[in-house]
Amino acid sequence: MKYLTTQQTQWCPLLLITSLALLVSACATTPTPNPVLQYQCDRGTQLYVVLNQKYVSIIRGGRGGTHYMQKRLYSASVTMADGAMLELPAQKVTSGFFVSNGQYTLQGKSSEAKWAVAGMAVEVCVVLQR
Repeated sequence: MKYLTTQQTQWCPLLLITSLALLVSACATTPTPNPVLQYQCDRGTQLYVVLNQKYVSIIRGGRGGTHYMQKRLYSASVTMADGAMLELPAQKVTSGFFVSNGQYTLQGKSSEAKWAVAGMAVEVCVVLQR
């Protein structure tokens, strides 16, 4: 059996601290930038949209036990072709995104969206670039 000498045991705490620091730093993630999308709508409207991501943790309990889930919610900063800027808060949606302030609404998934302005017909929009 090999025993550790006094000199070898002096390095053990340093090795342990270094290993722990490396382990913790591996868990750190760089936040991803908010997606910026340029939409072209079927009646000529152009929108530049920044989706501001926010994560919400949901914990539900029931007969099957406790369930943990993270849901991503988006609010949006919308700039129209004339320079007008809108802040649209997140609304409940099962998938994709849905933002609205009551007068302006943008709802979409993947590369398609619907743009609605109160009192006007809905426009179908597609992403020009990502």
